[in-house]
Amino acid sequence: MWIGQFVNIVGDAVFMVAVALYLLPREDAPAAIGLVLGASAIGVVSLLVGGASADRYRRSRIIIASDLVRGCGLGLLLLLGRDAPLWALAAAAAVMGSSTGYYRPAYLSLLPTLVPVEILPDANAVRALTSRFAIIIGSALGAPSSWRSNRGSSSYSTW
Repeated sequence: MWIGQFVNIVGDAVFMVAVALYLLPREDAPAAIGLVLGASAIGVVSLLVGGASADRYRRSRIIIASDLVRGCGLGLLLLLGRDAPLWALAAAAAVMGSSTGYYRPAYLSLLPTLVPVEILPDANAVRALTSRFAIIIGSALGAPSSWRSNRGSSSYSTW
């Protein structure tokens, strides 16, 4: 579970940096970046439903399903390409964001069922430390991953 969470958070951090750099060559880059990142933040709205679902259904299945849906949303973003209409890019990002609203409550409520109460504070500390470290790693990997997809763009000629 620890490794899976680490990879998941690294991917989230890579996405936040890479999508901004991926969309940078567009003529309407500020609007596109803002709209896509804003749509991906829609997960805040789905947290309520995600939390209720985590209480009612198997958390491990919710985690797996939400990761699959997020992967499909990312695949759709890449398939559409950076020159796709803004509404299509925003819709793909919203799919990713709303799925995150299911993932987070399921993951956070799973840990107390896996470790004894005595070591729950330690387990939460390891989870928090892992999250912070993964965000740093993912953010650092975001720029190079986007640069590879933007070769030939004049925006990256200095790299």
